[in-house]
Amino acid sequence: MTGNGAEPGELELGRVSGVFGFKGELRLFLHNPETDSFDEPRRVVLLRPDGARFEATLSVRPGAGKRLLGWVEGVEGEDAAKALMEWTILVARSDLPEPDDGFYVSDVLGWPVFVGDHKVGTVTGIHATDGDDVLEVGGGAEPLFVGMNERYVLDVDFEKQRVVLAEDALVEP
Repeated sequence: MTGNGAEPGELELGRVSGVFGFKGELRLFLHNPETDSFDEPRRVVLLRPDGARFEATLSVRPGAGKRLLGWVEGVEGEDAAKALMEWTILVARSDLPEPDDGFYVSDVLGWPVFVGDHKVGTVTGIHATDGDDVLEVGGGAEPLFVGMNERYVLDVDFEKQRVVLAEDALVEP
């Protein structure tokens, strides 16, 4: 298993972030909200915070604004939907197209982060924003955040499995 609970060959697509209405619909946070991976219902693994895993069929639709709403086959009613709060959504990597930028977020989770030859932490998350995505670096007293762009991220090194940042990349929260 990787640090996020995914097994080898699985990717974390996002999580259930809330409930919408009383019929059992879910508010979803997806790492790539523009994905077309949910044009049709998709088989996923739902990972409960305690590590229990369940296979399910997830359908997704746009909500108001930039929200994404979804429903899980067989989950009906607000109480059943609330039980899925904060569950992680996983999918087999082989079921997804190759990423445009060469890697998925989950590929680099847990990798060490360097500035020059100095290790400054590990990748603990990547956050989608309207601008650049933001790399979260953990390992210090507080997480550090870095814009995922050519100015700050010098290299995502798959051979050495590490991320190399520019000297001026780290910004305290």
